[in-house]
Amino acid sequence: MAQLVALWSPAKTSPQTAAGDWLVANERYLVEAADALWAIPEPAHEEVQTSEYLQGELSKAGFAVDSGVAGLPTAFVASYGSGRPVIGIVALMDALPGLSQEKFATERRPIVEGEAGHGCGHNLIGAADLGAALALQHAIDTENLEGTIRFYGAPAEEIYHGGVYMVRAGLFDDLDALLFWHPSAVTTVISRSGLAMDSVRFVFRGRASDATDAAKKGVNALSAAYRLAEAVDEESWPSDAVVNHVLVEGGTIPSIVPERATQWLFIHGRNRKSVEALRARIDAIADGVARASGTKLEVQLLSSASEWLINRELGNLLHRSLNEEVPARYTEDEIAFANELRTEFNPTDADTFFTSVIPPAYTDDPVPISDDTAEASWVAPRGGFLVACFPADIPSHSWQWASSASSAFAHKGMLRAARTLTSTAVELMTNKQSLEEIRREFEEATRGSSYESPLPRERGAFDYLKRK
Repeated sequence: MAQLVALWSPAKTSPQTAAGDWLVANERYLVEAADALWAIPEPAHEEVQTSEYLQGELSKAGFAVDSGVAGLPTAFVASYGSGRPVIGIVALMDALPGLSQEKFATERRPIVEGEAGHGCGHNLIGAADLGAALALQHAIDTENLEGTIRFYGAPAEEIYHGGVYMVRAGLFDDLDALLFWHPSAVTTVISRSGLAMDSVRFVFRGRASDATDAAKKGVNALSAAYRLAEAVDEESWPSDAVVNHVLVEGGTIPSIVPERATQWLFIHGRNRKSVEALRARIDAIADGVARASGTKLEVQLLSSASEWLINRELGNLLHRSLNEEVPARYTEDEIAFANELRTEFNPTDADTFFTSVIPPAYTDDPVPISDDTAEASWVAPRGGFLVACFPADIPSHSWQWASSASSAFAHKGMLRAARTLTSTAVELMTNKQSLEEIRREFEEATRGSSYESPLPRERGAFDYLKRK
């Protein structure tokens, strides 16, 4: 692992220059951090090594670290500095189950069959966020930059389960602003809201029996779960709704009538009201299936998240920071590797990489994505952006992303994200007027209402996750 390069100059420059110089001097360190995180992919709530790595680096640097927050063993909050403003940076830590993939392979080649892999680039988020936090620490120490930098290690984003519990616990309440980024195939500010969602498991309980000579004496829970899935797929949902499902439990061996089966659904809608209406329809379908099949039904709500608030003032500030960058340049070898990864998706884009910054397009039309850490946008101004770290036409949650999440072109995007986070945070910590305008917009959007989590107050983070 590369060592941190300590910078110290008796001549005063500026917080922006000092933080930027730190990032330039420590690019190798951040690249190796991204690769170290890539090498230890862990699925939701199992991010033990990932969390320990990030906490360890921050703790060694002098950050105060609070571990196991919000009842989540791998979640943490690390802070440095004092007083206001308090600027947060949120890092996602989990990898995707089943996406284990050899580095730089251009065909499906798991390292360990069935294990997790970074098919969403969360290793890049952790490294860029770590770099921004340490660069800001350097500016605080050397340039008397006033304020506090807060690093949030958020688990289980892929199952929408960590961030909402951290927000409900009040961990974001005192922030003046929260910054977030995600790897993508494009570079742009997140200028549209997303979808609210519920994560729900429908557990059918039947009666076991010999499936060969006494099947009629049993009650088949698996058949009920199949019927629910078929009914959900046949429903006509609103155009802005997305309902995904997977069977997570369906019996033991074929000779026993399955006495327990579980369908896990992610129910996405335009807002909380829409999700509640979708839930009511699906609950009714599931209840009808249970009655018709003779099974007993248990509905388990694992998580709930709202659509997020867009803060245009903060978005415009991020856009200016993104535009300060010179477009990335890619080598012939990088382009050749990227094009091999693209072939399976019949690429339609002439360019292998998008190098321009797409201007923000603020509209009321949501993107078909949910984000549990975006729940924090209801308690503090939140600004997010995407940075091109992957080739055009390749979707996330694919082995192609996992294969290239430690590539040179992914590193280039990660370093750009670190610079954007850093320069934006410095601006927020030094420009009082900008921060006031951001706060004013946030207060107008929330209209002075107090935040109430969509999660039931009594719901524990692991109430239903211990058994699938």
